[in-house]
Amino acid sequence: MKILIFAVRLSAQGFGVDVVIKQLAAVWEKLGYDVTVGCILSDIHSEKIQMVTEEESAVLELIGKVQPDYIYIHTFPFWKYIPAIKKQYPSIPLIMHDYGDPTPELFSNKELQEFLRKQYKLRNENKKYADRIITISEFVKYDVGYEDADVVLLGSENVLDLGTKKSISTDKLQIGMLGRVGESENDYKGVKYFIELAKILGSEKYDFHFCGHGKKSDAKDLIDSGIQVKVNLTEKEKTDYLRNLDIFISTSLWEGFNLPLLEAQSLGTLSLAFDTGAHPEVTVFNFSSVHEMISFIEEMDENRNLLLEYSNVCYGFSRSNFSWIKGAVQILSFNSKQTNVWSESINNLGKQRKIDLPYFKLILKFISDRGILHFFVYGMKKVLRIKK
Repeated sequence: MKILIFAVRLSAQGFGVDVVIKQLAAVWEKLGYDVTVGCILSDIHSEKIQMVTEEESAVLELIGKVQPDYIYIHTFPFWKYIPAIKKQYPSIPLIMHDYGDPTPELFSNKELQEFLRKQYKLRNENKKYADRIITISEFVKYDVGYEDADVVLLGSENVLDLGTKKSISTDKLQIGMLGRVGESENDYKGVKYFIELAKILGSEKYDFHFCGHGKKSDAKDLIDSGIQVKVNLTEKEKTDYLRNLDIFISTSLWEGFNLPLLEAQSLGTLSLAFDTGAHPEVTVFNFSSVHEMISFIEEMDENRNLLLEYSNVCYGFSRSNFSWIKGAVQILSFNSKQTNVWSESINNLGKQRKIDLPYFKLILKFISDRGILHFFVYGMKKVLRIKK
């Protein structure tokens, strides 16, 4: 079975959509699917990555070349090609995978506002041609206006599992944020609220940090406010940063999901956010204002044991409720031609060269869904046979 994904970009050090595509594709390939990504920009050299120009003919040509069983469209500019794709390839199921876009009014850049409005209009005009629509949160489903969309949450297994924390800083609390720096990003990411929070709490009891993609020169306001700034971290540096924080904060005013918020929790760090966008779906610690968040931080400063307990709550919440494996198989189960996705998945796993954690997780999920009796009847020997 072949899956063809379309996205504007797929980068080795990418974030957001890049992470989602790579994680879903990894699971699908583990299950025996042949996954190809068509994109306009990529720094990954692989036969699985097919570069395509921003032209309808190029998109249709790639579909003809790959001959996929399913087409997944993740980003612009491919929304506008959906009618043409369905006209030329009506029998191939086409799925829109929507991450949502920030409210245009959250940006001061007029051109960016117009671009976001255009993309919103395109998705709403062309959604009728899609065989199925997937969103990454309940919030995006209703924010964009997809009444019949299926929600598939993102996962946490890509984050190194270091377990729960055993201790919290005994001196100053380490408080940090993760995001992209730049004028347009600062607006909707609510950077000014993080600066306000840092100024009110002060540097006597707290150290404030900001890390993310971009140029350090674009972080002048943060630096001038006494916040320590680092940009363009490696994955290991990002992991160390999020793990070593005592409190992670997102002051974003709009999020379709917020992977950094989930990643921080998956590393055992207490994570706070404004109750905006999809935040209530991604963390249990949501706040309506800067001052409400400040009061909570001061309480955590006074009670470090409770801070540690809440950190472990975040770890358990993220590791228990968000799974790339679950999401990837959930998406496969939506396909109309796939009458028994678990049967095919288990068959494919039986051909693997080794038994590893994803292998066991899928078997356990099969047993959970179908029951232990069905598992034995279906053929445990076939499932556990390892290809030499």
